[in-house]
Amino acid sequence: MIGIIVAMEAEMETFSAKIQRCMEFVIKGRKFQQGILFGKEVVLVVCGIGKVNAAITTQLLISNFAVEKIIHTGVAGGLASELLPGDVVVATALVQHDFDTSAFGDPKGLVAGFDSVDMLPDTQLSAELYNACQKVISSDNEKWKVLQGRIATGDQFIASKEKSLSIRDNFNAAACEMEGAAVAQAALINQLPFAVLRAISDNASTGAKSDYQEFRAKAIERTVKIIESFLSI
Repeated sequence: MIGIIVAMEAEMETFSAKIQRCMEFVIKGRKFQQGILFGKEVVLVVCGIGKVNAAITTQLLISNFAVEKIIHTGVAGGLASELLPGDVVVATALVQHDFDTSAFGDPKGLVAGFDSVDMLPDTQLSAELYNACQKVISSDNEKWKVLQGRIATGDQFIASKEKSLSIRDNFNAAACEMEGAAVAQAALINQLPFAVLRAISDNASTGAKSDYQEFRAKAIERTVKIIESFLSI
């Protein structure tokens, strides 16, 4: 069974309309939906904004359902200069850019209990997600690209060019958001394979903007197509 953690309620609603033999469970205020999605048994849940919400939700998912792997999807801000609104990033590593114990000699982003700043997703799972993106690109009328790269997570909405460039340069990150590395941390502690997929809404490092309300619908449609392709493999 695959756990799918989404960032937006609207994304959950789109998946909910497609899930079959759905059973709903409310655990600690989180609504989980278990059923068949595109031929695979899944559990869906919205994690909410921020690292603590994401980590709690991931642990509840793992503790209450027999998931064997986790996929996390949502929206992110672009950091790599080549990324435009509508593009997609598949994480090769997750870092917590706002975790800082450098006063004790640690590198920025090193989370207590881990040996590396990078939290690494499952290689095969990430490759399958990337291949699913390529399949969707080949059949899509719109032009967009998928990039493999590091995603930086922090409890901050990054809107300034200065902050975006700082995160990009310090962590060599392609995108930034507020949940992915917390999902990664919980999955790694529980020794479960995971992968992270993010659609780009804007790029403050270059000044590329998009209308969020317009983009949100496109992002949901795009990630749903990618997840459908992934589950169909």
